[in-house]
Amino acid sequence: MDIQSATWGVKSNVKEELTHIMDTFTTVRPQVDAQMRDKDDYKRKFDKEKVPFDWTLVARIHQGAVGLAKYAMTMMLTSIQGVDPHPDLLSLMEQALRFAFKCHQFAGGFDPESTQAFVSLSTSLQSMQDAQYESRSHDA
Repeated sequence: MDIQSATWGVKSNVKEELTHIMDTFTTVRPQVDAQMRDKDDYKRKFDKEKVPFDWTLVARIHQGAVGLAKYAMTMMLTSIQGVDPHPDLLSLMEQALRFAFKCHQFAGGFDPESTQAFVSLSTSLQSMQDAQYESRSHDA
């Protein structure tokens, strides 16, 4: 879940990159959730067999999810600068916000930068929706 990794494979447009980000999270989340549900059992088994396991890895995965959310929101904020509201763009913004909220729930919260990105993207979406509504009411 590291967007800085050489293996990340950035996509050619915002929609594909957002899908790639969401797919990555969707692949990892159930595995981590299953590990956390059975953490006590695994811990007992690992301790019994004297197998070391660093449970802080889970915290780093949670931080990675926050990083993915921040990346998705920042990508959207950058891509909407100077762009007129369009239903496809508004849909992508909504997807990014829903994804960010899922990451927030998974990780147990956001860092301050992610919180600011969430507020900024949410505010931008609302402004664009309002502008689109205004445009429609003037056309009617």
